[in-house]
Amino acid sequence: MSTDAPEPPAGESKKSGCLPGCLIVVGVILLIGIIGGVVTGLRSSVSSSQSSSVSKYDQSWPKSYSNTTCTEWNSDMTAAQQFAAAADMLTGARNKGDGGEGLPPDSMISDFQSGVTTACVVPSMSLAEVGAGLYLTERDRYRP
Repeated sequence: MSTDAPEPPAGESKKSGCLPGCLIVVGVILLIGIIGGVVTGLRSSVSSSQSSSVSKYDQSWPKSYSNTTCTEWNSDMTAAQQFAAAADMLTGARNKGDGGEGLPPDSMISDFQSGVTTACVVPSMSLAEVGAGLYLTERDRYRP
């Protein structure tokens, strides 16, 4: 007795059924890479272009966002470090992923910071994963 799925009629190919789910997974992976990859560049550009308010965008958190857990976000990071991380991740996703330029408004960064806090419920989940997931699910809200 065979457990293989029946062959499609001649001239038609098998459909995997994975397309929507696979595209979402690929999108999340790409966005995590974008968020992780632009943080260093963003910090440099913010430091050189924002002279009067550089302190709120400077990140003093010593770890990468892909190596930072939700436990650390909720327990160890200060509000200023969370704001700087939210600015890094949101700006990176908007600029590299959706063609934006520059920093989003502080109110949007604060909203993204709150969204990360709300979404950060799995203690071992990385901050980059949460940021990417939040941006993708709320893309209409955060895109440029």
